[in-house]
Amino acid sequence: MRIISILLLLISHLPTSSFQPAEVFHANWGQEQVNLSYRTDPAMRFGPQSFKVEDSRIKILDPVNNSLKVFQNNRLVEKYFAPDNAKSFAIKENQNIAYLVGRDVHEYSSRELVHKYINKEKFANVKDLQVNENQLLLRNNDGTLRQLTDRSIKALDKPAPGDLRTYNVKLKSRSEADFTLQKEDTKIHCQLTQKDNNLGAVRYLGEDNHQRLYFDVDIIENEVPLKVSRQIWITDYSGQKLGRIYIPSHYYTSIHNDLELKEEGTIYHMLSSEDGIHIFKWEIPEEIKAGLEGHYPEKYQKQIHFNNFKDKSESSLKKKVETLGSVSRDKALQIADSYVQHEWTCTADNLTDGTVTAPDGYKIDTPDWIQIGENQKIPYKW
Repeated sequence: MRIISILLLLISHLPTSSFQPAEVFHANWGQEQVNLSYRTDPAMRFGPQSFKVEDSRIKILDPVNNSLKVFQNNRLVEKYFAPDNAKSFAIKENQNIAYLVGRDVHEYSSRELVHKYINKEKFANVKDLQVNENQLLLRNNDGTLRQLTDRSIKALDKPAPGDLRTYNVKLKSRSEADFTLQKEDTKIHCQLTQKDNNLGAVRYLGEDNHQRLYFDVDIIENEVPLKVSRQIWITDYSGQKLGRIYIPSHYYTSIHNDLELKEEGTIYHMLSSEDGIHIFKWEIPEEIKAGLEGHYPEKYQKQIHFNNFKDKSESSLKKKVETLGSVSRDKALQIADSYVQHEWTCTADNLTDGTVTAPDGYKIDTPDWIQIGENQKIPYKW
């Protein structure tokens, strides 16, 4: 027993290998063509929503400027029209550009709207818009695919050809998540574990050519007040962690999709800061030593969030709040946990059709992970 204890102690103190990303792009906030822009709504800052890196070119969706901008060597080389509130984009072989707007997809040729695909089933949990064999596809957060045909959006009966595979991630507890990946005729199944019992959410990013899986993970650092950190987990097919990258809580503006994984194992991250948009490149080694950890430069460790605004009515409500009775820590945790564990059924009437303006002036957009049918946890500020 003593020998086993010593071995476990030695394993827990194995040295970790730390590395940092390379910054490959930066654009300032501003009104010039080379700049990117954001707008301030009553409850948040809304800026560039998604991006793609292809060879030396970086494409950034800048809907506030109604633009899809293409940069090369930090210089603006092309610009295309983009509609208001577009969240994601995909470019077809004929150079038409499709944009995800709410739950629907708008396809443009130059500035002309040539197709509008209506999501009649009103699914709101759309993660990304993709092109595969010149076919437009919607990838949902739950791993399912939807095909765009005849100006409508339909569920696929089977996985799409090529590398667009279907998957499912289910959070079973605060310490375990269940993952399934369907690869053509092969199914991969594994358990993702967190010994500290503080697992918040797990999102699948993809797989590289070295049979490694990548996950975007939320960790609950503190419950009252709530503090959540974010990590990228790199695992093998069995779910064993090979490495992790610590994403700082640095979100000056809201972003729909801030990560892109390449098949060779390169990760690109679009980070929104007070001085503009930065894109970082993580080159994951082909052979990972145990304990690989990625950290961002110190200046990005400052915690910033796009909805940290003081409500105009805050001062008028302060006295009312102070008169309420106190709540014990255990009671607060019990209430918070009930919100996280709560299971509920969503109907089409619960979903917004993209961003809408409420009577009080607030912009409302149903969170992307909510789907028609069964859901777990209550969205923030609901």
